[in-house]
Amino acid sequence: MQQNVPVEFSLRVTYPAPPATVFGMLTTSEFLQRCCVESGARRQAVEVTPSTVSVSLEVESPAAARPLVGQVMTIQQRFSWGEPDAAAGRDGIMQLAIAGSPLTLTGTCRLRPTAQGTEVDYTGDLVAAVPLLGRRIEQLAQPEFEEGFRVTERVGRAWLTERGLATS
Repeated sequence: MQQNVPVEFSLRVTYPAPPATVFGMLTTSEFLQRCCVESGARRQAVEVTPSTVSVSLEVESPAAARPLVGQVMTIQQRFSWGEPDAAAGRDGIMQLAIAGSPLTLTGTCRLRPTAQGTEVDYTGDLVAAVPLLGRRIEQLAQPEFEEGFRVTERVGRAWLTERGLATS
């Protein structure tokens, strides 16, 4: 029997601020709470330590996911960041899951300086551990995960601008 090959997930987001500023934003409880609200969260919990961010948010399930997860789903996110390198970039590990479902996204996150500010690359494997249907579930879930990261990018750009931290 052939094993299900995970869907490769890869997404780059950009911010108009230096890496240290972006890292500070991505690890600020107030910012993360705002991202949850902008994602349509009904409830959320945010926990931040110096190198780890854990977020749990309850949102209305997309119509295509309701047969698997119900009307409401809880998204659990964990980002564990390493120390900054000489250019203030950082590497991290990301773990995202839909509670009570076989769907996970695990991989890496890389925060790097650019001429315009900072880019964050998210790469990993999107896996739905469901025989026969896993690949289809993964394909349906991929744009939803991408949109979650895009919400964070939009909120982040606004956050930086509102605080006078954006460089362009």
